[in-house]
Amino acid sequence: MPNKSMQKERKVQILEALHNCLLTKPYKDISTRDIATMANVNQGILYYFFKDKEDILIQYIDYVLDSYVKRFVDWLGQMPINNQTESTLLEEASEFLRREILFNREISIIFIELWSLAGSNARVKAKLKSVYRQWEEIMTAVMVQYGVETGMAQKLSRSIISFDVGIAICLVVMDKDIEELRDTLDWFKNQVISDIRKFRTSRKNPPKERIKLSGKQTAKKSRSK
Repeated sequence: MPNKSMQKERKVQILEALHNCLLTKPYKDISTRDIATMANVNQGILYYFFKDKEDILIQYIDYVLDSYVKRFVDWLGQMPINNQTESTLLEEASEFLRREILFNREISIIFIELWSLAGSNARVKAKLKSVYRQWEEIMTAVMVQYGVETGMAQKLSRSIISFDVGIAICLVVMDKDIEELRDTLDWFKNQVISDIRKFRTSRKNPPKERIKLSGKQTAKKSRSK
């Protein structure tokens, strides 16, 4: 039996193999043999870690979510919070999301496939719902920390997520130019900033601690208070 480090490496290898397979053909046309071949392992190893092809897909969605949430939390933990305004926060967050997710054509291609699968696969639908719920919680927590009323922060978070999904579709399906999408994102970002300013609570002071997130990932506290 491989040690834990080797087990983790093998699992990631197989999940990355599914990622690469999804870039070339629909999920329904991918076999476990295809995944094993792409991962450079035999099928016995594949079934040692996963029950079946669907299990690989479900764990792949978790793998992608955990990866991007960790990047976001690490990025958030490195941001100076003193004298940070909602405008500069949103500017920085928007640039991070563009760089890491929105303009990542591979992720957009794969998620379009996942959205399609969610229409007929209850497990995929439930998993995607949990993904978007966690992103909504993270974004809501950020806005609340910077003075936005909770109910409005939730509405803004859902709006941003829905808008980002549309951007992903435009990038892949409509083959839109990235610069054109940047202009659209800048316009939307300015609308969000306007709404954040409008619905801020009476708190005027910037946050003194890092934002605390629910779930697996938690932002670090600021070292200097």
